Amino acid sequence: MISFFLIPFLTLVLYSCNKTPVNNTFPNPTVAIHYIDKTGNDLFTNGVNDYIKENVRTYRLINGEKSVDSTLDFYGKVVYNPYGWGNAYDSETNDSVFIAAINLPVTKIDYQNDHYFTTIIDLKKGVEDTMRTYIKGAKTIDSLWYNGKLLYTNPYPAQIYLMQKIITIQKEN
Repeated sequence: MISFFLIPFLTLVLYSCNKTPVNNTFPNPTVAIHYIDKTGNDLFTNGVNDYIKENVRTYRLINGEKSVDSTLDFYGKVVYNPYGWGNAYDSETNDSVFIAAINLPVTKIDYQNDHYFTTIIDLKKGVEDTMRTYIKGAKTIDSLWYNGKLLYTNPYPAQIYLMQKIITIQKEN
């Protein structure tokens, strides 16, 4: 079951996904990430080893420079570090898992071309991960690499298909 805090974020994403594109705009893609320790416990539910969800920051890598991620919320207000936390059902494990739903603010890309999009995720002091996605022109995620490892490929490359897989990342400490 999706938690109370994640419902508004996912509602906005799902609402946006069902709208007809206007002026060449599409909803930004979202990646659901489940962070665990080496024994399979959720990292961000109880602050294990200084993993505190309120301290996570996301950045875009633009021309080799980090830029703080931001997007517009439903009311047109700028929201920095656009992600939400909550529980989601993982169809691969048949279990509810605690995820970070990271919105990729790709509002400045050319919709007619395909792009690589790099997100730096600062999980805690000294732990900075890199997520690289290959975005199709209609803002669908075709491929996703996390710390250089390919973890997702769109199973329907010829169609607009929202990424529904939860990416599980294991951290040592």
